[in-house]
Amino acid sequence: MPIRPIKPKVPSMNRKVMNNMFMKKLWMAIAATLATISVLRAEEPVCVVRHLGEIDGLNLRHANQILQDSTGFIWISAWNGLFRYDGQNFVAFKPQPGDGYESAGEIIRTMWNIGNRIYCRMDEGNAVFDTEKCIFRDVTPEEAEFIPASPEHFFQSHPVRAGESIEHTDLFGQRWRIAETGEIHYLEATEWKPYRYRLSSPSLLCWMVDRQGNLWFLGSDDSVWKMSFVVRPFRRIDAAGKSAIQAIAADSRGRIWISQSADRKVTVTDAHFNRLGSLGPDGNIHWEDLPFGAEVNCIFHAADSVVWLGCKDKGLCRIIYRNNGTARTLRLDSLPGRTVNDIKADQSGRLWVATGGAGVICIPNPMDRNPRVLSMGHGLGRKVAERLRVRDIQIHRNILLAATHSGLLIAELPKDNLNTMEWRLHGRDSNRENSLSSNVATDVEYDGYNTIYIGTESSGINLLDIRQDLLSDTLSFTHIGHEDGLGSDAAISLHYEDIYLYITGATTLVRYNAMAREFANYDSRFFHESLIFSEAHPLRVGDNWVLGLEDGMIAVSASAFNEYQYVPSIVWSSISLAGGNEPDYAVNGLQQLELSPDNRTFTLRFAALDLVNPRAIDYSFRFVGQNNRWMYLHGNNSITMLDMRPGTYYLEVHSTNTNGVWVPNARMLRIIVPEKFNETALANVLFLILIIIVTIGLTFVVAIRIFKASSPK
Repeated sequence: MPIRPIKPKVPSMNRKVMNNMFMKKLWMAIAATLATISVLRAEEPVCVVRHLGEIDGLNLRHANQILQDSTGFIWISAWNGLFRYDGQNFVAFKPQPGDGYESAGEIIRTMWNIGNRIYCRMDEGNAVFDTEKCIFRDVTPEEAEFIPASPEHFFQSHPVRAGESIEHTDLFGQRWRIAETGEIHYLEATEWKPYRYRLSSPSLLCWMVDRQGNLWFLGSDDSVWKMSFVVRPFRRIDAAGKSAIQAIAADSRGRIWISQSADRKVTVTDAHFNRLGSLGPDGNIHWEDLPFGAEVNCIFHAADSVVWLGCKDKGLCRIIYRNNGTARTLRLDSLPGRTVNDIKADQSGRLWVATGGAGVICIPNPMDRNPRVLSMGHGLGRKVAERLRVRDIQIHRNILLAATHSGLLIAELPKDNLNTMEWRLHGRDSNRENSLSSNVATDVEYDGYNTIYIGTESSGINLLDIRQDLLSDTLSFTHIGHEDGLGSDAAISLHYEDIYLYITGATTLVRYNAMAREFANYDSRFFHESLIFSEAHPLRVGDNWVLGLEDGMIAVSASAFNEYQYVPSIVWSSISLAGGNEPDYAVNGLQQLELSPDNRTFTLRFAALDLVNPRAIDYSFRFVGQNNRWMYLHGNNSITMLDMRPGTYYLEVHSTNTNGVWVPNARMLRIIVPEKFNETALANVLFLILIIIVTIGLTFVVAIRIFKASSPK
């Protein structure tokens, strides 16, 4: 039945009073309309300003230019050498004794890039730096013919003149203005507004735009600055307020019901998040901003005209809406446990209620004027059943599964006699690796196929194959945690849709593709803001995902989760051999690494050239054909292999982009580990021959002694 906000009836009174009230209501309506014109609040544009310095390996003296080569490395020229940046660290290159370079001096004045060569104008002429071999060399006669007298049109960086401001339009259409003294402004409508950060340099010398649209600046104090421009993929929903969101639900009419725990409010919006009103204590939806009077933990729409609310410390509330849209409420505040965390209905129409201290209870006749409430603890023992805190319920066919603070609770649902129910509680078993990974279960979700997922508070998620006997006393679980690529071991809530399981952590939203066994971790790198998620389950509303926070609610475009935005290439930064003096930096073109038989330990450093926020990139690796399982390094960008066994290996390195999303950029390195002589087949044959010879010799000696001992004297 349709549910309409309640409007107060106007009693009979004189026309003047009625006109005054009408005008008052009119102005209230106009104010409300203006308030809901932008229910998805616009945010200040985001610019990530970073200073690069000694912590990044940079020690400049009289820096003068900056460029990006064809691979994607950033290069800075200074009097004390060339500095290469891979997003993780700077490496300095300068002429070295014995490298064959001698003619043009050592101080770099300007530079420009063509192919794999960086041409440098030195004090005494020109030089070439080979970016593949990472060495300086003299300019060949052929190259000298093509070096212009004024190579300024080859420069990638541009000078900043005194008093000048740089205007830049980022890839998202936002206009920025950067003053020579470092102040940053952005354009909003027709007004330039100061940004919260600035480039803290006395003055800026030059600037450059890289291929990702980042702005790079060199300061007069030899400082290096990077400005990266991003767009938050979400909008805050004003109608949800700024308190913690406990529950989000949609009814059959497409309206969104939002529980705000601290304010004890339930706000109702349309599908576009325009506020329709607040749920009052009488169950009616009022335009006034009224509290409901209880913290609502869960909202269950049993039918078009029936809503059940599970409350903290105040039990259950049933609201039945009449044909005229008004409500009739029933409060079951003397419920065992008093706190309700979840409500589900089975195929027989019975309600199963997760309580915060009395286990699972059943309401077999939920539409009766005075519904019965039954405590269900058969087979658990009275003490356990009465103290069990249940977080979530999932009903799969005739099996009820409940996430509790003591493990996973399972029982078969009988058709008639509820007294025949027998519960089984599955928890962590220190003697069984395939037991539940934690006793504190937070949520249960079914994928519609063969898997039930159980979230835990600190041990990731557990996969339960439903093709096994769910009523068995012992169940086998598969664990997935941080070591498998899960961004957060705290799985607060779960939601399955299409082929993805959405896992809400404290500060991370994880999307798990069960078919590909791949994770995408969406945290502050993706949202470009530190968000703290609440216990509310994610909800898909049209083209948006609605996520509850501890300070409000956001809407994220569903397409944002499917966009790679940028796929960085992986480069080999350096290789260090055990006992070696210096790492070898001229390795990016390497496709095969052949180790020495006497030195089979090495460290490989790599980087994904996403320069927006490179320190936010996660890495993983695997040996193809050996163990195809990815090993997750998270923020570490190096691998050390100790005394590798002989053989041929195919090392594959994979990464996320700076948004924390795994992208198709895997790069492979073939590694050949030769045998030592004592490991070769020839050595084994010779060793065998030696053993045979020694054995024959000993046998001969023993035989001679025996013969002599037995011969008559």
